[in-house]
Amino acid sequence: MFFITSSRIIIYNPSLFKTREDIQTFSFESIVDIRLEKGVFSSTIYLIIPGLTELGKASKTSGVLSGIPKEKGENFVNLIKEKIKELKLSNETKHTDSTSDDSLKILKMRYTKGEITKEEYEEMKKVLE
Repeated sequence: MFFITSSRIIIYNPSLFKTREDIQTFSFESIVDIRLEKGVFSSTIYLIIPGLTELGKASKTSGVLSGIPKEKGENFVNLIKEKIKELKLSNETKHTDSTSDDSLKILKMRYTKGEITKEEYEEMKKVLE
């Protein structure tokens, strides 16, 4: 059984008699690739994660979502890929915003030190915003 949240995948594997539980979590940031294998009746999804995989193959228990109904496997892969894409876009936006903020701070500091005139400051500020 597994759950897909806004930031991670949680895999829950209880033992047959519930004597132990295996819970694994994988953030979308750590997933570099995802592979779907379709069987006759079910599908298996392999999460490719650095440090967890060997030669591009997931280990037997980690990063493997198995026993997924065949018709739902592709839907799950698309959902996971969409979440990864959303996260990357969000991170790029945050990086761009922080870079712009840093540039404005530097510009203001140069103006207060007298390195640039008020006109230069205003002109550069318009460009940065």
